[in-house]
Amino acid sequence: RSPELPDDKSAPRLPLWHASQALQQLCSLATELRGLWASAGAEHAACLDDTDAICAKALAELVPRLEIWRKRVRNLEEAVEELSNEIRGGILDLGGQFTSEFHEAQQHQRLCRQLPLLQRLGADIKEQRDRAREFRAERARLLEALGRPPTEERRSVPDLRAQVEALQRELECRTGEAEKACGVVRSIFDTLDMKPSTEVDNAITKHGSCYGITDEEHTKLLERLKFWQAEQARVVAARGSATRTRGIWLELGETPDPDADGIVISLCDGNSAAFGDNGVTDEAVQQLDARRCAWEARRLDAVEERSRLHAALRNFGGDGLAEVVISAHEGLHRHDREACRAKLREVQASLLEAEKEQRDRLAHIYDKAGLDEEALKAFYAKLDEAQSLEERQRLIAEEVARLEAYFASISGILAQLEDLTNLVVQGAGFEAARSAEKGRFSGNSAHFLEEEKFRKLFVKRYPQIRDGLISRIDAWEAENKGHFSYRGAAVKEKLIGMRSMEAELLSMPSDLSLVGMLLQVLDIREVAVAPRRPPKGAAGGGSVVDRG
Repeated sequence: RSPELPDDKSAPRLPLWHASQALQQLCSLATELRGLWASAGAEHAACLDDTDAICAKALAELVPRLEIWRKRVRNLEEAVEELSNEIRGGILDLGGQFTSEFHEAQQHQRLCRQLPLLQRLGADIKEQRDRAREFRAERARLLEALGRPPTEERRSVPDLRAQVEALQRELECRTGEAEKACGVVRSIFDTLDMKPSTEVDNAITKHGSCYGITDEEHTKLLERLKFWQAEQARVVAARGSATRTRGIWLELGETPDPDADGIVISLCDGNSAAFGDNGVTDEAVQQLDARRCAWEARRLDAVEERSRLHAALRNFGGDGLAEVVISAHEGLHRHDREACRAKLREVQASLLEAEKEQRDRLAHIYDKAGLDEEALKAFYAKLDEAQSLEERQRLIAEEVARLEAYFASISGILAQLEDLTNLVVQGAGFEAARSAEKGRFSGNSAHFLEEEKFRKLFVKRYPQIRDGLISRIDAWEAENKGHFSYRGAAVKEKLIGMRSMEAELLSMPSDLSLVGMLLQVLDIREVAVAPRRPPKGAAGGGSVVDRG
């Protein structure tokens, strides 16, 4: 539909109406043509021919112009894309800086508005990237000066600036520390009149304050500084060290080694051969330090030995006897320690004899109750550490009372365990006989009848004993809020666990495989051949049971 003469309603559909006289003339002519068609009574086909002819002329002009504008838009798109890629690379290079500005520029739909914004942003990013390259170059220089590997870490310009400033401060501080440390080491060399003894010492002397800047050099410099300061302290203390060392061996009443302790003897005797021009030589300092450490360690050993001897004397001889002996031999001298040791041997024998009945009782309970013997050893170790005879007697009396109470509480369990043990041992004897006997299937068959008779007895008695034992252990654990074990085995749990396979084993004729499993539960290690009725002319058998 062609517009009529322009009015307020048609103008918005033709935004260039007021500016283009050609458009106005075209619309006027189209209006006139419509009037002529109406006046002449033109047919539809004639009107369509006129319209197609006019449109063909318009299209011939419009298509090339449309392509021109399409090309311009494509150029804009390419320019925007290329610039956007550059900006993305810059943002990545700057550690995310300008990300929000980039997103804001992309919000514009029109390329003509977007492009200038991106151009200004690209210029800002280029400027920042140039500054970032300068900071990165400075960072690399500082890292190299500190002996650290370069980093490709991408950061924003403010972050790079802060990083560079931190490295500058660190380098400045490191330089000052290195200069001070090198000066101290050189001063120690001068004071002791010593020459550098390692490659690092030579570097400190040669390079002066230039050494110790990198991390590796700085670590070595501080190590050598610490070493030489310690060496200087040892040299200063050398003369007093010799006197102290000799005082120790005199206190202990022991004889020094003429070879190892020669330097100490020389210094104490005033022999100037042990000194250098400016004091004790480095070798002498090392020897003195080693010998003093050795004699101080020997004195500590003697102190500990004396403490153990005195404590043991109080343990075994009581306070009265111990104080008499200790007061007479309270020193660290070798003769005092030997006298205490001799007296301890004397009183220890009688005290152990006095405890024999209690020790035997403890051993008996531990054996019969199936307790762990390591616990008994631990108790005896604690007993020997008692500080007095009274405490020792109290400890062993309390332990005996505790074990007696425990032994009494499990007496019912032990009785049933004994019944089970006897039954198992008898069955194990038959099994051992079966394995050891030659010509088992020839001769007198009375032993077969005897074995079958026992198997039937076992099938009947074992479940009764087992269930009664489990019931007793359950009751004891509930009452004592504890867990019962026998020779390291959880008897109740093992018996319960065996129930699933017992029915099949008990139902098999002449099969006592269950006995072997019970031997392990009860810790019965060896079973000899069970006594059998011997054939005529044969000697009788016997059995021995060894319980671990």
